[in-house]
Amino acid sequence: MTTVQTALWVVVMLVALALIFDFMNGFHDAANSIATIVSTGVDKFANTELEKLLKAAGTQTVIATGTAAHGAVLYTASAASLRGLKVLLPVDGMSADTAYTEQFVAVHMTTAPLVSRNVTLTKLELMKF
Repeated sequence: MTTVQTALWVVVMLVALALIFDFMNGFHDAANSIATIVSTGVDKFANTELEKLLKAAGTQTVIATGTAAHGAVLYTASAASLRGLKVLLPVDGMSADTAYTEQFVAVHMTTAPLVSRNVTLTKLELMKF
């Protein structure tokens, strides 16, 4: 093999490697976006690209679940509703320290002005995809 052929082969391999890396890096970007959204505060729309991602995907309905009914569930579901998204709120898909707190979130989400118009209280077993 001549020096020119070897150099050409090395360049082709480097370009192929760069293309593969660029393709694989897209997976990490998506994972990083989701990780950023999950690790923010109680409102997952605040200071994140969640709204942009949902709009780009054509999402019209979100399901709000979590282990902090009075935190991320309440605030993210409210933010989604105020952005015009339909919110499914399964009462058995959220938890809190006390049953009262869970009940408060359910009542608040279905009676609060502006927010309640887009919220449907349900149970996980009633949701079909």
